[in-house]
Amino acid sequence: MSGADPYEAWRKQRSDVEVAPGFADRVMRAVGACERPPADAEASPPRGFRFASHYAAAAALLLVSVVAAVLRIESVVALILVFSSEGF
Repeated sequence: MSGADPYEAWRKQRSDVEVAPGFADRVMRAVGACERPPADAEASPPRGFRFASHYAAAAALLLVSVVAAVLRIESVVALILVFSSEGF
């Protein structure tokens, strides 16, 4: 076996790479072409619409909660009436 480590020789050969002139400029141009426009440039819904949608969502959640509570109370009352009429 030779005295030099094959891995170290390969690693040294791989680290001696010449970079082409203008490589960084080409990379930065490609990166600049892929950038998204700033968030301010995107169209956002009007402020009043966002405000109203929050209240509409809260009102809908409140309505669903009230309906669920009424149905639960009615089912408990019906269960009590059924059990009391059968003599349990």
